[in-house]
Amino acid sequence: MINFRYILAFCLLSFSTVLYCQTSPFLVLDWRNADKHILESGQLSFSSPRSSKPYFDLEKFKSNEISTTSYLDQIKKAFTELPNGKQNVILFINGYSCQRKSSIIANGEMLNANFIEHLGSDIGLFTSFNWNAGLSYRKALPLTVEIGYYYADILIQVYNELKAINPDVNLYLITHSMGNRVFTGLYKRFVEQKQTNIFAHHIMSAADIEPTIFSNGEELEHIDEISSSITIYTHALDRVLSVTTDIGKQDRLGLISLTEEQLDEISPHISVVDCSETNDLKALNLGRHNYCKKSNIVTEDIYYTLTGQTKKALKKRVHTKHPRKFYLKSEK
Repeated sequence: MINFRYILAFCLLSFSTVLYCQTSPFLVLDWRNADKHILESGQLSFSSPRSSKPYFDLEKFKSNEISTTSYLDQIKKAFTELPNGKQNVILFINGYSCQRKSSIIANGEMLNANFIEHLGSDIGLFTSFNWNAGLSYRKALPLTVEIGYYYADILIQVYNELKAINPDVNLYLITHSMGNRVFTGLYKRFVEQKQTNIFAHHIMSAADIEPTIFSNGEELEHIDEISSSITIYTHALDRVLSVTTDIGKQDRLGLISLTEEQLDEISPHISVVDCSETNDLKALNLGRHNYCKKSNIVTEDIYYTLTGQTKKALKKRVHTKHPRKFYLKSEK
């Protein structure tokens, strides 16, 4: 005899399981034409937990204002559908040339699997800011600041919407590679608008910015007024940053890290995790630049860091003489 109560319970359980990871709104900003910037709004839809490929939908509207409104409506809807206890949000800012469909899907799969679907996670939603500044790295360098400045006004609206729904929401930020340069534009605009304490925690991975940027008088000297806590992930064998170092004629934070002396002189809310000695199989990519996306060891450390599970993170880190500098190693 068929027990319809069990069938109903199974259906309800299945529905509640996929509800919070069903959609992920994102934006793509084309900044190549100085006279006409184009903003597109889209979303990734996950049919089931850990589904192999999310459905990708990207729409171009008649104006950037309509795109912004569509995005805000999508993120508000997705957020209001989150279950209790899972109402924290990740904003992911992509790096150079990652505005392609394949990159957005790959990053979405990574964020969904490692942060949304993580057992016991209180993160229920992620969104991403993607951008295109053309093929020339040199020309893209100054444009990234403009892109961040533009995105800041949208992000302020997102932040206010989320806080209006749930004042206790935590907004986490992950900036990858040149996404860290985009952040400098965000930061500049936030300061102008007198915005503070936006991000509960900020992960800076493979940062394509100068290591002096937090020093006295530099652009991000007061970064902790925007990001309450900052963790920088570095890799001494990052070949991509080795190339951009040569092109830009300046050192890159994600490659050479911060010295103990530098850490002593900057905000006490900044920590460094060196990932140079991680070698788990998923991390073996040609440029060794995407370890924060590909390495299980690194993504787990980021998860524990974002969610405030400091003790679990510290158990797998190797301590140095400085209390805010650590190493990650592959398990034997």
